[in-house]
Amino acid sequence: MRPLIYLEYRQLVNSLKNTVRSPKRLIPTLIFGAWILSWLIQSIVLVSTEPQLSVHSDEFLSYMPTEAIRLIVFITLCIASVVVVYSAFNSSLLVFSIAQIDFLFPTPISRRKVLLVKLLRDYLKYGMWVIFIYLFVCMPILHGLRRSLLPWGLVSITAIVALLILVVNVAHTINIVFTFGYERLRQAGILIKAVLLGLPASALGYGIYHYVVTGDSYAGLFLAVNSPIADVLFAPARWCSELFLAPLIGVTSEEWSHFALLWLFAVGSLAMLLTRKENIYEPSLGISVKLARRKQMKGLHTYTDIRIDALREKGTTRAGGFVVPPFGTGATAFLWKNLVLKYRTYLGQIILIVLLPLVLAYLIRRFLPQDLGLAQYIPLLMIYVVWMLSMTAQAEMKADLKFANLVKSMPIAAWKIMLAQVAGPVIYSSSAIILFSGYLWALVPESRGDLLIACVFLAPFVGFANIPAAIIPGLLYPDAKDFAQNYISGMLGFMLAVLAILPTCILGACLMVAFKAPIYLTIIIIAAVNLIIGAIG
Repeated sequence: MRPLIYLEYRQLVNSLKNTVRSPKRLIPTLIFGAWILSWLIQSIVLVSTEPQLSVHSDEFLSYMPTEAIRLIVFITLCIASVVVVYSAFNSSLLVFSIAQIDFLFPTPISRRKVLLVKLLRDYLKYGMWVIFIYLFVCMPILHGLRRSLLPWGLVSITAIVALLILVVNVAHTINIVFTFGYERLRQAGILIKAVLLGLPASALGYGIYHYVVTGDSYAGLFLAVNSPIADVLFAPARWCSELFLAPLIGVTSEEWSHFALLWLFAVGSLAMLLTRKENIYEPSLGISVKLARRKQMKGLHTYTDIRIDALREKGTTRAGGFVVPPFGTGATAFLWKNLVLKYRTYLGQIILIVLLPLVLAYLIRRFLPQDLGLAQYIPLLMIYVVWMLSMTAQAEMKADLKFANLVKSMPIAAWKIMLAQVAGPVIYSSSAIILFSGYLWALVPESRGDLLIACVFLAPFVGFANIPAAIIPGLLYPDAKDFAQNYISGMLGFMLAVLAILPTCILGACLMVAFKAPIYLTIIIIAAVNLIIGAIG
């Protein structure tokens, strides 16, 4: 055990040394650390200066939608649990690097000890993320509600950690068992997958049936979530959702028993995992060569390789559907190539982009309260979607950098190549926004107005400003195989994208709300500012 702990210690020290010795890693780390520290200090000061309510007021609870919050948390935990367990049949969260396998495999150290240290390290990492996200999101909200984070907030955090440990251990066990018994247990795996997908679908169908009969959407959702199937299959998630509300309503004696059962299941699942005698390094190699190759590509963010591999797997059969002919020369052909690759490789994603806005517009029409006047602000979602889609451009740019030597030999100006590289995601996201706006116009009449028109016209300009901001860190940290560079470039890309979207938010609020400027003037000013930001990027 001591050599394993020393190994983890040395790896931590070496990673810190690598960060300190590299200015490209040290400077972003210091900036990010200073931001986290300032936020923590501000939160602690706010909590210490404002008195917190230590008693539970019936009047306060009457205004809090505690049942709705519990339902949302429960559904989120159920979906996350199903996704993690279902993916365990094809991939593993218990990943040992090749260097770790080469070092640990020939040693006389017990594999059970190796597994225990690995699991404890993962638990610590997951627990730190849970604490950080909970404090980052819930601490300001609880402060605004004048509720204390201590001691009931610790109960919520530890309950989430216990559920996370339970789900991860079950996923590890399934992956180890089905990796070694893949052929022998194939039928059992298919049955378990069917149960994982079929039982929640049955509960959902029960709720939909009640909604069709009664017309009460909330009652249908409530019955689906509280159905006997959900109570049996997702009991730990239900207990965790109840304990999540501990800072608001406290903890009852029954919930304390559920808290103890959560940790009992977590410890029991750990003991069950440690009793397995299979080779724990095998899941890291993948169930098959194909899945291992796909997993490695996704881990390295080499999306170009994934696209090429997907095209190769289609074989030499004749292409079906609409065939896109070649078009243009120079940078135009480069742009056309990127768009055609998206169509040929991501056809399922394109279909999802066509259908998902339609479903979202219908849900807004059906479930959004009309008396609150919120429908007229729904078009703001389009700007948020453009901003989110701009974050994916960095990975595609880093994947295309491997062909930089080929592009250099082409007689195309550098600025034209960069413009074509940016124009592809802009056209892609703008097409989705135009489609979404058409659905809103048809299904949500309350959204028709100046804000919808402004968001539709400004979406390409916002994308043109945000995509270069997200791409710049990818050019500074191009190594897709280095986890640190991927992390730093992603963090910097997020920060620069936030800075790029701020002028749009500020100008939009000032011109449309404060000064009541005409819509055409607002569009022209914001579009010009985004063009300048995009040109600078």
